[in-house]
Amino acid sequence: MSIILTGQQVHIAKMVKRLTIRRCNIQDANVFQTMKDLSEFANLNELNIQYNNFSNFEFNFTQSFPNLYELDIKLRLSNNNLDSIKLSCLENVTRLSLYFHNNLIKHFSDQNLASLTKLEYLGLGNNMIEGIKLENLKSLKNLYLQSNRIEKIRKNSFSSLSNLQINVNAFKNNKNLGYLYLGSNRLKTIADLSELSVLRYLDLSNNKISRLPNYAFERKISEANIFVTQISINLLNNPIETYSSKSLCSQFSYSFGFAGITLNIDDLQTIFTTTTTYKILQTTQHKHSLNRYFKNNI
Repeated sequence: MSIILTGQQVHIAKMVKRLTIRRCNIQDANVFQTMKDLSEFANLNELNIQYNNFSNFEFNFTQSFPNLYELDIKLRLSNNNLDSIKLSCLENVTRLSLYFHNNLIKHFSDQNLASLTKLEYLGLGNNMIEGIKLENLKSLKNLYLQSNRIEKIRKNSFSSLSNLQINVNAFKNNKNLGYLYLGSNRLKTIADLSELSVLRYLDLSNNKISRLPNYAFERKISEANIFVTQISINLLNNPIETYSSKSLCSQFSYSFGFAGITLNIDDLQTIFTTTTTYKILQTTQHKHSLNRYFKNNI
């Protein structure tokens, strides 16, 4: 496409940095590989193809965008019907962001994106993902996994992240989650875990949690946990200074809260569960386990 101005051709394609093709019912990603004119978008660094009907996406960027190198690239594929992804030939980009929110993706591994060593942002929220493995994405800094079906998160899965956000109710729909490993990250807050009725083990060690809010680890009563209420919580190596007045209590009359817990925490002088917040004084660097029973009326 070109426009004639004062006797000279102005090639619009070469000026375009953001290309949006939304709600066009394209369905097949191969359409981009057959459009020769796309090679004219020499400066393109953002491709937005949301709200189409892709069911799979296998895309060779070198063939369609031969000049798409050494750029900051954002590829938006949210709000389609994707259940599989395969991307190739993006090894030379400077920075890369991928948006796959609101699709039908069930399985995701870093092998899907093995060559994308510059990937910094990965959005996979609102899919059907049951497991996640991202150990090889060394440049990844921002990861969004809200509203999936993840039942188990492996320890150190997110060790390269500088920003890990776990929204309120992030695990609300993962009611079969029994073991949750979030150690060695940079977490500052604790997500709502009340719906995780069968949770047996929670690892929050080596994070940046400085305070525990009221009802921090409460689980609602269910048929699954009516006879099994033990839970082990690892909070070692967190800079916890403040416990809210009801950090380890229950807010629901129909909840067991904690009939029994094993709490692994840095050695503290005391833990106050009174009506006022109390600054905790750390006295030694030794670790120990506190095995206590907390009732709803504490």
